[in-house]
Amino acid sequence: INGRQTLSINKAKLVRMAIMQITRENKEFKPYIIKIKKFAELLNFNQVTYTDIEGICRDIIKKPVELKVNIPGKNIVKWVAIPWATKCGYDTGTGYIFIKLNEQ
Repeated sequence: INGRQTLSINKAKLVRMAIMQITRENKEFKPYIIKIKKFAELLNFNQVTYTDIEGICRDIIKKPVELKVNIPGKNIVKWVAIPWATKCGYDTGTGYIFIKLNEQ
């Protein structure tokens, strides 16, 4: 299996922050919540603007992880592109970023 993802480091950090919240008890993915201030600290930024977050969320939705499987001895290749998340946004009232990872 070969995999490829094209997220920048900052976008990948947001996805990883969501992945780190998954527990064995989760039967399905829920919208995971990240404090904007904590995300800014992780990026070593004094401040992250809502415009920055919008761009990051758009790219997470648009840029999929791609998987390619070569079936040995059959000359068959299976390829699929899966978006990282089904939903990503922010709430200025709470100061949170929310991200719902794709269950696939």
